[in-house]
Amino acid sequence: MNVRRFTGNSHRDALRKVKSAFGDAALIMTNRETEHGVEIVAAREGDMVPSQGDIVLAAPAPGVAATTGECAEDRNFQLLSEVRDLKGMIASSTRLLQPGTSNAARLQSLIRDMGLSEDLQSDLMLRFPVKLQELNWEEEPMRDWLRQQLRAQLPHDDTFERKGKDSGILVLVGPTGSGKTTTIAKIAARYVMSHGSEEVGLISADAFRVGAQDHLREYAQLLDVSFCSVADGVALRQALHELRDKRFVLVDTSGLSQRDARIMQQFSELTSASSALEFALLLCGNCHPLTLEEVVEAYQRSALAAGSSINRCILTKLDEACSPGLLVDAVIRFGLLPLYTTAGQRVPEDLDEPDMSALLDMALDRAFSQQASRHYQVPLPPSGWSRELFQRGRKVKLCLDKLRDAVPGFPLLEAAWDISLLNPAWQQARFEELTTRTQLTALCRPAVLWGAEGDLQCDGADVPGHSLLLDDSLRPVIADCGTLGEHSMIWLQARFSSVLQIFPELPDIDTVIGLYESCWLSQASPDTQLWTNDEVAAVRELVSVAELHAREPLHFEGHDTTMELRQIPVRLAGPSMRKVAQLNARLWLVTVRADASGEALYSKYWISSECMEDETVIPALIGLERFSDLASFSYRQLTQVPGFQCCEGLRRFVAQGLAAAALRVQHSDHLDDYDLRAELAAMQGQVDARSADTLLESLTFLMIARELLVPANTN
Repeated sequence: MNVRRFTGNSHRDALRKVKSAFGDAALIMTNRETEHGVEIVAAREGDMVPSQGDIVLAAPAPGVAATTGECAEDRNFQLLSEVRDLKGMIASSTRLLQPGTSNAARLQSLIRDMGLSEDLQSDLMLRFPVKLQELNWEEEPMRDWLRQQLRAQLPHDDTFERKGKDSGILVLVGPTGSGKTTTIAKIAARYVMSHGSEEVGLISADAFRVGAQDHLREYAQLLDVSFCSVADGVALRQALHELRDKRFVLVDTSGLSQRDARIMQQFSELTSASSALEFALLLCGNCHPLTLEEVVEAYQRSALAAGSSINRCILTKLDEACSPGLLVDAVIRFGLLPLYTTAGQRVPEDLDEPDMSALLDMALDRAFSQQASRHYQVPLPPSGWSRELFQRGRKVKLCLDKLRDAVPGFPLLEAAWDISLLNPAWQQARFEELTTRTQLTALCRPAVLWGAEGDLQCDGADVPGHSLLLDDSLRPVIADCGTLGEHSMIWLQARFSSVLQIFPELPDIDTVIGLYESCWLSQASPDTQLWTNDEVAAVRELVSVAELHAREPLHFEGHDTTMELRQIPVRLAGPSMRKVAQLNARLWLVTVRADASGEALYSKYWISSECMEDETVIPALIGLERFSDLASFSYRQLTQVPGFQCCEGLRRFVAQGLAAAALRVQHSDHLDDYDLRAELAAMQGQVDARSADTLLESLTFLMIARELLVPANTN
């Protein structure tokens, strides 16, 4: 193994020396700061000899352009099938029971199957009576004891019951997609049916989600109740003053992720408006256990910091709950009193009084059913490939954590993948809800790389072209920006003050005129006709007269190269090759040549609006034009993934997300991403860690392996 130590004044300086010595095959082993700067220990990835414990996940995978052999493909898809088969076994427990296992061990497995937290598990096991431990295992006494213990811990508030919950000011808070707006409509409709519309008022304080306030306003009009929309704490105080005569006021708020720093600001504004607010946190039945815990902790902590508290909750989407015990656990551990439960979208029919006993019985039924189905036997893994995946479980988790940090929007891709595991009848609505609530507020001057319409055929049908959103640094972001069309272009222009639109081919004249004051960029063919010096000429004829604009060293596909950028002012031609006065533009030629041979390794023509003068834009796009090919390959590949059956829009989004993540990781020069690339490539037994094809294959396998670590959100 060729291991070397590199030092530099900064991380960038030391990393430059690593790249000079090992190129893209560099594997960063350690890095630390010293008295004199930075020290990096690195090795050439091809020189690394894996130990027996470092087992690869699968054989080398086929790339987009070529297949390395049918054997590798068969092994890969054998693994895909086995991953899906193993998912339920891993999620149920970490140690399956055998005949003769003690009652205590069986009870612990049962509690785990219910979805209860480790804290609650430990508490119950400490109280497990000796009498039950010594009896033969019988379901009825065990069920009765568990039900009694958990019921006794459910929160209850006699004062609140006497006061009544249909009065005061109730503020619904929770993450995006938890169902706040619909739940408010259900509560208001029920109140109107019982007491009339005179004494209830609705307030929308959701200033983030597009159309949220209009949505609640429509409900208010249907119910004939008072409505106010507010944008901050001052406006909320004024709205509460206007509705002071109402007996019951419901307040809708912005949906914020549990990791969004704006939660604390939201509570500060809400509590500054009134000290009489009662908060109810919405808990989703389809939420992952760790996410559910993070949500409650984040919202309770933020409320406490603002001088208030959250001790009420509403349990939503019980019809999608894969583990009702998770909600029982959250209610007990965090002392949350349930006000209502919801199970469906109908207003107001799908709103119910909280029946925690019924929810507890449902959780017990599922847990006992799961335990009975196993017959206390240890199922054997289908083959050695599955055992390899077990051994790589920790590395899979570490890769996922790194991707969440390295790729903006990666959690959105994970959520979309989970939707593919739901009942097909629910997928489209859940996918639309997911993409509608996607926040892109972190972007200031993004770009979008449009795919050509009909650039993909799958199963004999045309599929809309793939589109890629780029951040302010022109690096891929996972987000749904629609497909190329007038509606998507207008939406982007309205959403951002400045957006660079990049087209796969020169748009029609009407589109260009509509973008006259905007920055745009388009690929061009050598035969594209343009005006210059009052003459019409093809692009290939203008190359010789284009002026050199920039020349820079570039590490391209493992080669030391030089990038040359040339440009010339041109004017676009209208119908019948007439000049159009306002369509001044620029023609750009980018060429990448190998330093050793002078051979042109890459050449591309671009046409841009006249206002685009930033010479760094076009070099930053080198390699990103592969996005459409990668996304199309991924789209077709997903049809062969066992169990991945979903609607067309969801499959397109997942394919685009995987391709965007592959390109983002491929082109990153961040120190941590060197290791991430190497780890992803190792999953496929590949040495070329900077190949987009390899990274795409690895990401697909990683998402399937993730199902072993994260229980699916399905019933």
